[in-house]
Amino acid sequence: FQVVNPIFLTIAKYIIHQHEHLLLDDCSFETKVIYQILRLRTFFHHQRSLSSFSPKLREQILSVCNSLTDSITSSTSLGAFEIILILFEIISALLYYRLESLSRNALDLVSKYSGISVSWTGVSGRRLIHQKEKISLLSIIISKERQQGNVLPMLYENENQNIPKVIPLSAIGDQDKYLELDDIDELDAVHSRQSYFDVFIENAFLLSNFYLLLISVPDSPIRNEQLSTLANSIITNSVKSESSKSTINWSVFSTALSVRSVWVENKGLKAVRSCLQLEALISQISSPLQEDESVSQRLCLCWCIPGLFSAVDLKRSYGRLLAQLGAPLSAYEVYYKLGDMPLAIKALVSASQYDQAISSLLDLLKKDISLSNRLPLLCLLGDLKDGDVSLYEEAWELSNHRYAAAKRSLGFTYQKKGHFHLAIDAFKISLKISPLFASVWFYLGCCYIKVNDYDGALMAFRR
Repeated sequence: FQVVNPIFLTIAKYIIHQHEHLLLDDCSFETKVIYQILRLRTFFHHQRSLSSFSPKLREQILSVCNSLTDSITSSTSLGAFEIILILFEIISALLYYRLESLSRNALDLVSKYSGISVSWTGVSGRRLIHQKEKISLLSIIISKERQQGNVLPMLYENENQNIPKVIPLSAIGDQDKYLELDDIDELDAVHSRQSYFDVFIENAFLLSNFYLLLISVPDSPIRNEQLSTLANSIITNSVKSESSKSTINWSVFSTALSVRSVWVENKGLKAVRSCLQLEALISQISSPLQEDESVSQRLCLCWCIPGLFSAVDLKRSYGRLLAQLGAPLSAYEVYYKLGDMPLAIKALVSASQYDQAISSLLDLLKKDISLSNRLPLLCLLGDLKDGDVSLYEEAWELSNHRYAAAKRSLGFTYQKKGHFHLAIDAFKISLKISPLFASVWFYLGCCYIKVNDYDGALMAFRR
């Protein structure tokens, strides 16, 4: 499971299917549970290696999740810790498929077996040193009822000494002006003297809640503050624990640093801090095995952690942040080294390197690339060639009249050229396929006004 390799996946699936009747006929309860976990990992690993969702794999994964949940909740031989670990594996799959209700139910079970509960509150703090009045900050209260259960000795032996470097906000800009949101006196002693078990379970629980909030609540300032608080709580919980070097789980801690950089911080100095943090994470996660012996240890619980980023994911997010901070050519270098030419070309366009972008597009389109990549590249080339209608039409025909973006581009091109009737036809076709584009409805209404069709304009503006 540590290598994304189609051959290994094929072998794993063959072994799972060939031995299914042997394992289920006459074996112990623990063996059946382990077998279901292996099935879940095999199917989930196969899904994560694909470029799109597979309905068949989704059905198989959900079936295994239901079977596992029923087995562990009715078991009398499994300890609380083993049940919690299995539940985190199930939650990882459920969050991947954005199943909010099932994920919430599984987290309730984790809360039941671990005794952990989370609530929101406000604490008094200040963001700027020179502010006279303190402002209210969102914070998390973690309450825990001690549960008796089996603890695996392997977890205590797994001392992840090479944990990722944490980039403080004070490292960017004026060090005397900005304070960290989590540097608040009231929170300093919340998580002292905890074992690896306590820290791992609490952090994994917070991380799962982070992803649940991400998929279940629309983007808003309060959601972003909640996400930031969850991520900061995981980081603070880890580094403030006694003997933190031996209590930090590498997978959870790295994911917390990653999600804070990718999903939360996107403005001002925090965006700069995110770039430096991603650089540190990429440098560590890419280290060769022979130079960093703890890499193999880090993978022992990676399947229990939802959203663990790969080096490619981190580099792609790093390029996006560079482009956002006004360094499109640096972003181009990142994307080019990744081999992600569509994003590299878009970075060139952002840097106004149009000739190089067109040349790269033409070279890329000559290659054997997938249809899903070819269609947006044809439209992008049409935009760079001052609205070449033939390229939009080619994308529309290649998609078998299903690629709405091609018709949208045609509509905008016809509108700029003053062909309003043709623009109306193109906009209507694109909206029939994909109606959730407010700007297209607006421009459709403008085109109706240009041809004196006020009833059509009223219909479009009302949408």
